[in-house]
Amino acid sequence: PLLLDLAESRGLVASAVYSVVAAHAHLQVRDPLLLDALAGCCPSASGSGGGAKAERLLASLGMLGLAPAPLMAHVDAELPRVAQRLSLQETGQSLLAAAVLDFKGLSPSA
Repeated sequence: PLLLDLAESRGLVASAVYSVVAAHAHLQVRDPLLLDALAGCCPSASGSGGGAKAERLLASLGMLGLAPAPLMAHVDAELPRVAQRLSLQETGQSLLAAAVLDFKGLSPSA
């Protein structure tokens, strides 16, 4: 309840959002209500600086098999910016996660 209240009041920074989603993925806790609330905490794509973790967010969402539209829009905006800097392992994880999610919410440029 506290995490949901913080997410709904947008009291979480982007790194906390990424960490919460990663923890949920690791423990296989699927909570669409919380993910939707967390999506409101994601910074806008312009100038957010969150691109370095966009591939990790995508991998976590793929592990959960959930693709909340706001979080996917964030990933879609950030991933093309960092794609050139991703390692082969990170690229493979991102592609696998995108395939698991049927490429929902991702544009062809991502």
